[in-house]
Amino acid sequence: MTLTFDIKADGLAWMKIRLCLKFAGREEYGHTANLCAKLLLLGAYSFVGTVPRLMGQTMTTPPMSLGADACATISADGPQAGTMPEMGPPFEVATVRPSGPDVQQSFISKVTPSGRFMAANQPLQNLVVLAYGGKRGSTNVVDERKRTDSEKFDVNAKVDDAYLAGWDKLSDAERVERIKPMLRALLADRFHLKLRAEMRPTPVYALVQAKGGAKLKMVGPPGVEDPDEQQKRKDRDPAAKAPPGGAFYISGNWIGNAEPIDNLVGLLAGLSGADRIVVDRTCLKGFYDFKLHISQDPDAPTAPEQIQEQLGLKLEPRKELVKTYVIESAQKPSMDGAELP
Repeated sequence: MTLTFDIKADGLAWMKIRLCLKFAGREEYGHTANLCAKLLLLGAYSFVGTVPRLMGQTMTTPPMSLGADACATISADGPQAGTMPEMGPPFEVATVRPSGPDVQQSFISKVTPSGRFMAANQPLQNLVVLAYGGKRGSTNVVDERKRTDSEKFDVNAKVDDAYLAGWDKLSDAERVERIKPMLRALLADRFHLKLRAEMRPTPVYALVQAKGGAKLKMVGPPGVEDPDEQQKRKDRDPAAKAPPGGAFYISGNWIGNAEPIDNLVGLLAGLSGADRIVVDRTCLKGFYDFKLHISQDPDAPTAPEQIQEQLGLKLEPRKELVKTYVIESAQKPSMDGAELP
């Protein structure tokens, strides 16, 4: 039997909660009524939460006592298992080269407002994570090729000017999203990459609200930034704010400014040192301001403990079905493409 609830969430979008209940033989699930009641309470919470936002106020996120199953259902996103994201247009020009044997530096750059993208000393698996993945630390890629090499590559690419309209007004995260389909096309063309997608039981960390709820300040969507704030960040001014919709590290603190919850989950995956995929099971929606300091003092609590204390969010080890991209085959990349200055 399938029950579907349609709830008007925050006055801006419809949130569809689909709860699938399976009955086998004479087995009965006594928690069914309780779970459905929690889902309906979530809808009521979503509606009530719109009032202060519509009045231009901010609010601190209250605790939410949803069961893990309900939260997982609401948080699930992305394409269904087995489907692959679409390829995009090609880069205007791109070079792919094996990294030199003495190269020490390893990075994946931000995408500049002019459409320039660079990666250095990266294995193919990392490039696949970027091209097909969601937020940082949330994408599972498995390489099934039988090989012994660990070759790494440098990528230098430029977006065609025809697609650059308005790029100077996009955030770093938005520009990365724009180039992902182009990077998928590049991997297919140069590496002859073949992937499949499937759901696999995978050890993960679920980011959930700690007892007492998240200690985050809910705010409205990110606005337009004052150019003076950009200059403050360049000058490393201690009073500098993070860019709207992003986070900024200064004076030992991470400062979030109307940060989407997806981005925050990715940031915490990196800061916590998690050695597993991190999935969002917070049940939080919207944009948040926050301040986080991770002490490196030897006597300080662990990074996950500091995150829980300051932000009211914790990592729980679980095993969940995770969409996994499996590398079936790939070739050494073709070296065509013009050199970029």
